[in-house]
Amino acid sequence: MGELRNTLEPLFPKFITGERGYAESRGPNFFLRKEIQNERSRVQNLESESLKLVQENEGLKEYIDYLEDSVVCGNCSDTLRNTGKPLNEVSACQVTRKIKELKTTAQKALWFLQSFGLTLDSIKVRDKEGTVTELDYEGNNGSASFDNLPEDEKETVRALLYIMDKFCVSDAAYHEVTQISDDIPRSYLIKQCRSDLNNSFHIRRTPGKNSGVEMSFKQELEAQIRKKLAQGDLGRQQIKISGDGAKMSRIANFIVISFAMLSDGEKVMSCKGNHTKGIVSGFEDYDVLKASCKNIFAEINELVDAGEIEVDGHKIPLEFYLSGDYKFLLLVLGMNAACADFACIYCTIHKNERWDTSKTEGYYWSSGKAWTLAKNRELSRKSTNNYGCIREPLLHIPIENIRVDELHLLLRVTDRLEKNLINEAIARDEKDNFNKAPSAKQNANLNKLVEAIRSCGVSFGVWEKKNADGKASGLHGWTSMVGDEKKTVLRNLPDKLPEIIDAEHGDTVALIWKDFGNLYNTLSAWEPSQACVDSFFRDATEWIKLYLSLSGKVIGYKKASVTPYFHILVYHLPKFLASNTSFKSFTGQGVEKINDMVRSIYHNKSNRHDPCKDAILALKRIDHLQEFERQPNHYNKRNNNYWTSDIFDQRRKRPRLCNTSTVDDEPTTEDINIENMSVCEIKSKLKEMNISTRCRREDKLREILRRAIAEN
Repeated sequence: MGELRNTLEPLFPKFITGERGYAESRGPNFFLRKEIQNERSRVQNLESESLKLVQENEGLKEYIDYLEDSVVCGNCSDTLRNTGKPLNEVSACQVTRKIKELKTTAQKALWFLQSFGLTLDSIKVRDKEGTVTELDYEGNNGSASFDNLPEDEKETVRALLYIMDKFCVSDAAYHEVTQISDDIPRSYLIKQCRSDLNNSFHIRRTPGKNSGVEMSFKQELEAQIRKKLAQGDLGRQQIKISGDGAKMSRIANFIVISFAMLSDGEKVMSCKGNHTKGIVSGFEDYDVLKASCKNIFAEINELVDAGEIEVDGHKIPLEFYLSGDYKFLLLVLGMNAACADFACIYCTIHKNERWDTSKTEGYYWSSGKAWTLAKNRELSRKSTNNYGCIREPLLHIPIENIRVDELHLLLRVTDRLEKNLINEAIARDEKDNFNKAPSAKQNANLNKLVEAIRSCGVSFGVWEKKNADGKASGLHGWTSMVGDEKKTVLRNLPDKLPEIIDAEHGDTVALIWKDFGNLYNTLSAWEPSQACVDSFFRDATEWIKLYLSLSGKVIGYKKASVTPYFHILVYHLPKFLASNTSFKSFTGQGVEKINDMVRSIYHNKSNRHDPCKDAILALKRIDHLQEFERQPNHYNKRNNNYWTSDIFDQRRKRPRLCNTSTVDDEPTTEDINIENMSVCEIKSKLKEMNISTRCRREDKLREILRRAIAEN
């Protein structure tokens, strides 16, 4: 019996009782299934590794193709062929350019010489007429080349290149300086250093019909994270994606895409903390962004979905934010314009309800009115009742991680407050001048307002726009102030307003300016106090109520003038202020400084043949050579009163060569050549000056016009 049991036992499954009281079979098939599962797991790991290697190889192949196109030439005779006239047929002014082009092309074609241990010294060529031309390369490969310099001299050349790029110093200007002094490096060394740096950057063309250039977002992000790893920062990294349209000239507009590491702190307010990844020539438009920034957005979306990135064996968690001016945010989200019925990027509020502050603080976040990416995509497929979602979002960044730009919030809110002041002053002047003769009309209220703004220490003026025929349009324009000027006016103007505006409403208008200044101080603080954060919603609500209290009493303070920024200030910014990330990090100051740099490069460092490439190369060189920036000496302001008021008083006392008027003056006799005017032009001018006459004689009409201008 025992022998039979021993014989049959291996053929039957063995049963053991598990923790849950049931039997688990562990026969021969159990081990086979386990082995199959292990093999499947190993195959899946191999497939994932293979896919990763294929992606890396594709990136390397693309980079090699770029290097071959830009540095060497492998069997690419079509790109080396001369497409113009032969050397002996061009004019004398083109010979130098042709020889320089031939010299560069020949050096590329003979790239393989170094593999034989040879160095290109010179090439002699003969044209059809028998003229011999020698292409000398000794200056590029001799002891005076940049590569052969000692390391300390290389550092000097790199520092000079950084200064030239940062301040947009042209090669011609630097060359003239080198002719004065023999102690500074020659200009050709600067060019060689710049060429070496440019060849180390992987820049590619953007897709789409608009010309532009871009860099790999993932590679640039890895480079910045490596700097953090070197500093011992292995924690979560918060990445801010920004974009903005910038006007370069009358006919040129650029779109600049950049990113910043929020862990850099105050560096995000300068060019040093913002890294440009793409520049596209074209207007700020959804279709342009979708086509030209396709590759950049695809890389960003891949990292957003993954939530992490592996750098040098370290898996770094990532959290992405999107920030920019309101137009850029609406375009990226695929929403309608800011003047549409549903223009809030966070909720579905109608524009006619933005003035209502009766809702609770979290009403538009928790009542089903908040936007989500899934909701935006679903509504974008509808042709009607889509709440302004007319296209699909371009990025996968969650709505709650989108921040309005702190700088543009200041600009647009103060723009509205300035407009109300100016329109009210103009209306009061029109009322005062209603029954006055043309010669007695004055702009007393407007002049008083402009002088008050100028007394704050900023340049400001108001003028009346002209129609196409040169006549007055009745519309006015005024100086557009930048961020620092806005802050100065916001700080100093409210105390002057009661003296400018009528006594009945002057104090209320001044209080509106002061209260917004207090709200902005909380927004712009890197670490606002908890008391200010807790009371922000209440203070913002009271500010809106105070603003609307002048509705029907003073021009401009009506419910329809409550813009999306007003609504966001009350119902959405309190949540952002309560988060762990400082709202000041989402300022557009660094982005605007990049725009200024690109504009300066466009006008001073580019020949306009490929301005996008010139700009991104210069910005990348500045970013790469940041270590050569001089640290300015710290200056202690011992007398703060001097910098806030005395300095402006001294400037006002300086003698001026000319005094600019507050508003446009009426033309004088010297400005108008009456003798050359036709009868129709004279009558039109008299009608514009509110002078009616039945006279038809030309000489009499000229005399009437001359006398009217003299009286004014």
